[in-house]
Amino acid sequence: MSLDLLHLRSGDWPRFTKYFARGSQIPIIVVAGHGDALLERCVLDAGALFMLNKPIAGDTLLTAVRAALAGTEAQG
Repeated sequence: MSLDLLHLRSGDWPRFTKYFARGSQIPIIVVAGHGDALLERCVLDAGALFMLNKPIAGDTLLTAVRAALAGTEAQG
């Protein structure tokens, strides 16, 4: 899923949150180029596992992906 974070507070926000409202098991990692504390709190409160700000170190991204995958394996 790809969303424009600049529009999350308006047009894309319902599309983002509907996955969690239906009890989605898909882990979400948000990658932002212009993230701030408010946006981070919003996406984490909506159910994202992580919000990473660009530029992202490779080990940071791998750690987040591994944690997300480990969570889905534990649930499955």
